[in-house]
Amino acid sequence: MPPEAAAMLSLYLMFDGRLDEALEEGRRAVELFPHFDTAHLRRSYIASVHGAHDEAIAAGRAAADLSPGLPLMHTGLAAAMARAGQRDEALEVIQRIESSTLPVPRALLAPAWLALGARERALELLQAAASDQSPYLHYALADPRLIELRGDAAFERLRVIRL
Repeated sequence: MPPEAAAMLSLYLMFDGRLDEALEEGRRAVELFPHFDTAHLRRSYIASVHGAHDEAIAAGRAAADLSPGLPLMHTGLAAAMARAGQRDEALEVIQRIESSTLPVPRALLAPAWLALGARERALELLQAAASDQSPYLHYALADPRLIELRGDAAFERLRVIRL
C-alpha cells in the first residue's frame, strides 16, 4: 500500500467513527512509513480524538519535525496540545503557523482554536477556508474534533455548500 493510502485509510476510519480501527491503522501507517510526515500528522489527529493526548502530541511533534517549514504539518501538534490543556504551548505553535510565509491551512487550524475555547475564531477560519476554496475544508467539515460546531448555523451553511 502506498504511504498516502495508508494514512488516508486511518483518516477515513476516523471520519466513519471507527476510532479504534483508525488509531490502529494510523499506528501501522507510521510503523510502515516512519519518514512520511502525513502519516504522523493524521495519527496525531486520530489519537487526539481518541483521547490519547500524549500519543497525539508525540505524533504531532514527529510530523512537525519531519517538515518544520510546512505550516500544515504543525496543525496536529497545535490541536493536540490545545485538547490536552497545554494552552500556552498550543498558542506558540499556532503563532508559528500563522506567521509562516507559506499559506496557512486555515481549515486545519480551526480544531486548535476550538479546543482553546475560541469558537468564533474557529468559525472564521472555516469561513475563510471556504472563501479561499481550500482543499482541506472538506476534511475539516467531517473532523470529529469540530463536532461541537454541528448545529451552529454558520457551520451548517458550510457543510451544505461543501458536503
